[in-house]
Amino acid sequence: MNNDQFNNDQAILKFQEDSLGYCMVIGSWSLVIHTLPMDHISSLIPSVLRKRGLYDEAQASMVVFRAKKWLQEHRPNEASSLEPKRLTGDILVIEAAHSLSVEEQSLLVAELLPFLRAEDSGALKEIRFTKA
Repeated sequence: MNNDQFNNDQAILKFQEDSLGYCMVIGSWSLVIHTLPMDHISSLIPSVLRKRGLYDEAQASMVVFRAKKWLQEHRPNEASSLEPKRLTGDILVIEAAHSLSVEEQSLLVAELLPFLRAEDSGALKEIRFTKA
């Protein structure tokens, strides 16, 4: 093994974060790489949806999805006869295979509504039941 190859193999690599980017030092050589701050994907998706005019539809789909998931996890017996269908304005519509008593509806709404509002408090004001 020659001396140059040994020195290259033993070179010390250092990274330093700078306000402008990264500085990489290899032996006696240094290279400065300027990087721009990157946005997190969770902040990009809403802006792209808004730009394409799909933000409201995506929010409505998410509310319906979360309602279905909550029913399956917290009310598995009733989940088979209750189907969250759509978010119309600020009202979630749930279709019921059979008539629900007023007491059953109010108990369900009392639990489900705060869960759905925790994610986005402005998106949902009311839950309505219809017969399928």
